[in-house]
Amino acid sequence: YVVAWSLGVAAMGLYGRANQLATVPPAQIGQIFDNVVFPAVSRMQTDINHVAAAYKLSLTGIFLLSVPTVTFLVGFRTQIICAVLGRDWMGVAAPLAILALALPFRLLHKVSDPTARALGATYARAWRQWLFAIVLMLLSIALSSHSLQGISCAVVVASMLDAGLMVWLCSGLTGLSLGDLAEAVMPGVRLGVITLVALVPIMRASPETSLGNAGIVAFGAAVLLLVGGLACVKFQALALGTHGRLTMRILLGLEGVRKMQQKNS
Repeated sequence: YVVAWSLGVAAMGLYGRANQLATVPPAQIGQIFDNVVFPAVSRMQTDINHVAAAYKLSLTGIFLLSVPTVTFLVGFRTQIICAVLGRDWMGVAAPLAILALALPFRLLHKVSDPTARALGATYARAWRQWLFAIVLMLLSIALSSHSLQGISCAVVVASMLDAGLMVWLCSGLTGLSLGDLAEAVMPGVRLGVITLVALVPIMRASPETSLGNAGIVAFGAAVLLLVGGLACVKFQALALGTHGRLTMRILLGLEGVRKMQQKNS
């Protein structure tokens, strides 16, 4: 609404494409979280230590998945747009690069919201959602003079606020400390740095090479999966740290959530 009102229909088309590319991952993954987290937490809500361990595990999984994805979207935004939409849509590149930064925060909401609902924090969750909506609207209007980039920044800042409020709520309900939250996000940050170093040479490749835009995107995605897979499976201790290694072993079915619960206790 703000884009159409302040910048016109043409800008709305560009923003719509950028928003679509940036929100497909959290929309698909978030639906899985909502279908899995809510019933799981509802069943074990009397065992708050188990809920805390599972929530911390979810946070780590989100950052392991989203930080490399953001690196890929931002680094290959030009090639992705040329390959998917065509060169006439290059105006999508700048807002896409900004909106992609909101991916981890949108996923944090996707796992925190069903956790809060399952633990009965209905009213505490509601006022946070209203505050998020108000801040998003006001920031979008205030920054609309800076074109699509300004409105995209408003979305990212509002998403950060929303994620912070929801994580604050869930950490209070589960008893997680700031140290626990920092430990949960660090494996994803480490993996993001590793994948960034691996992808930088490909990002600098010219689209005029024999690979073309689609080939560069495909090659970059293959390198991302290869490096991420090796880091998460073969070099867990070095790439992810102690907590990240434990998380990957749980996700791979080699350990139980109870072990993380015992560690937290």
